[in-house]
Amino acid sequence: MCVVSDADIERASRNYENQERLFAQIRDTTWISAAEIADDLGTTVEEAQSALNGERDLTLTELRYLANAAGLTIAYRVSDHA
Repeated sequence: MCVVSDADIERASRNYENQERLFAQIRDTTWISAAEIADDLGTTVEEAQSALNGERDLTLTELRYLANAAGLTIAYRVSDHA
């Protein structure tokens, strides 16, 4: 049986909140439309919008492609605290 500690739950919560912030920053920072991003990614506008809204889990590669299409650079940082 796997025991999940309060610290594990808190860490998962912080990671989810950070993910939401990341996608909000992508949406708020890009000046490129979802249609232009979809065209660059070779996908539909709906799929691009879903990615921009954080409604779909992306691989790191897909996140990089999204950032490239949106004309943005993502800086990755790993921390053992908030």
